[in-house]
Amino acid sequence: METLSITRGTYLHFLLLLMLISIVVFVYTLAISEGAAQRPVIEAGSDQTFIDRVIGGSSVFTEKYVPTMLWGRSGHFQTVLHAAFGRIGTEDPLTSSQRVHLDAPDGSRVTYDLFEPEKSKLKSSSADMILVVPGIGNHAETCYIRAYSHYMTRHGFRVAVYNHTGALQDEELKKPKIFSFGHTEDLALAVSHLLATERIKKVIGVGFSLGGNLLMKYLGERPERQDHFHLCVSVCQGYDALKAYELFLQWGGLRRAYNLGLCNNYKKVILSHKESLIKMGADNINWDRISFSTSMHELDELFTKKIHGIADLQEYYWWSSSKNYIHNIRIPALAVNALDDPLVPEELLEAPRRLIKNNPRAMFVTMEYGGHLGFYEGGYVIPDSVSWIDRLLLGYISSALNVIRSEEA
Repeated sequence: METLSITRGTYLHFLLLLMLISIVVFVYTLAISEGAAQRPVIEAGSDQTFIDRVIGGSSVFTEKYVPTMLWGRSGHFQTVLHAAFGRIGTEDPLTSSQRVHLDAPDGSRVTYDLFEPEKSKLKSSSADMILVVPGIGNHAETCYIRAYSHYMTRHGFRVAVYNHTGALQDEELKKPKIFSFGHTEDLALAVSHLLATERIKKVIGVGFSLGGNLLMKYLGERPERQDHFHLCVSVCQGYDALKAYELFLQWGGLRRAYNLGLCNNYKKVILSHKESLIKMGADNINWDRISFSTSMHELDELFTKKIHGIADLQEYYWWSSSKNYIHNIRIPALAVNALDDPLVPEELLEAPRRLIKNNPRAMFVTMEYGGHLGFYEGGYVIPDSVSWIDRLLLGYISSALNVIRSEEA
């Protein structure tokens, strides 16, 4: 009985110790969570009345963003997990889409997908159409694009997703051409067709990563295009391709490793169309060197330069950069970046600050955490089913539209 008594006592002490450790861990994780949480840092243009009304119309601007406890404060984790999964812990976005095929003047094929909300959730105004321009090599079938489209249709918006030429492997090329992030002719064709066939006067532009660069270049290089947009949003773009090229050759922030990852994704798109490109006369391409390329610049030298007839890549990077056109944007605009984004370091964030100086209704929002397109929030290991960036975009678009329409009434 004495041995049993000692065993029970030891067991009780063990339980008390375990409870104490649990309390300490709980308090520590709460402290970490509170320290990691932050509200968005907002820099804005000079139209203070408009800006205040937009911010006041959505609580997400004043709420604290709490990244996922275990790994959410790492920009690398946020970035890699987004690249691998797009969305974590989200419901399967079963929203069906309708693909639209267009014949471009140069004979190439341009496509976009339409996502429609349930009739019970359709907003009263048919003008609430969001045009999404995805990131490099992404399209309407990419997980995070489908998840975002699904989320917005659940809130009554119609969504059109522009598919970069060649990004969809099951869409056969009609001309020896793959997307670039400086040429806006195909996007212009998609917008024109959307406006004509859907009988709407304006759309809402949303660009992710390099898609944000393409969208803002499209709007800025010919300012009259903005007549057909209520507003525009850019998420995690780098703005300056020429400076980014130099930074991506460095190992700081592991950018050289990310360069390899981007190269492999782009290479996969190119090689998926190899046979079609050869049949259409792209016989000046060194396919073996493309297969062994390890950087975006190398791929641009071997492929982009030849396919698009580019004489000088440095000039091409300068011409492709939205930073050279962003000062022409006059419609309400939102640019969002995370300060721990390993692909877009702070050296590239001069352009959005120039935007808010030139555009009274522009906003530049930064977060300390979020990585590249991640912005996962909530939970200890598994994040909430909706990311912070999706909530922010819904809040901004809804609030800004309400302000714009109240001014027009």
